[in-house]
Amino acid sequence: REEPLLLYRWTASSMTSTVDRRTLLQARAAAFERRVLSDPRWATFTVWGAGRDGKAFVAALSAAARSRVVALADINPRKVGELYTNHRLRGSDGALLPPFTLPVVHTRDIRGPVAVCVSLRRAEEGGEGEIQRVARGLGLVEGET
Repeated sequence: REEPLLLYRWTASSMTSTVDRRTLLQARAAAFERRVLSDPRWATFTVWGAGRDGKAFVAALSAAARSRVVALADINPRKVGELYTNHRLRGSDGALLPPFTLPVVHTRDIRGPVAVCVSLRRAEEGGEGEIQRVARGLGLVEGET
């Protein structure tokens, strides 16, 4: 049985309350590259979340890791079928990088590994939300690769 790669718990006294969101994202993306993308099963992967968090996660990845992302996935019918292009990505020296484009597919079309970058706060009060239902339908288990 595999163990979770990374568990994250927030409390009111956590440093995450005082550190800029972008700084945390850079640290999380770097940890994801070290801990997850070193596994050969992650030669290519999908990022679930075509909103702010998914797009920011992809942008925070190194160019080598970003090239392994095959698509963004979402359950929102307005996003599915669109192309996402980032024209504002900058390198470590601040120079503008060439844009990259990813298709947005429906979550039911995810194949292979997936990095989930969506908020679970969208669940209905006291029940299972759409995100959890879709994840269960895909056979995904939180904390497992």
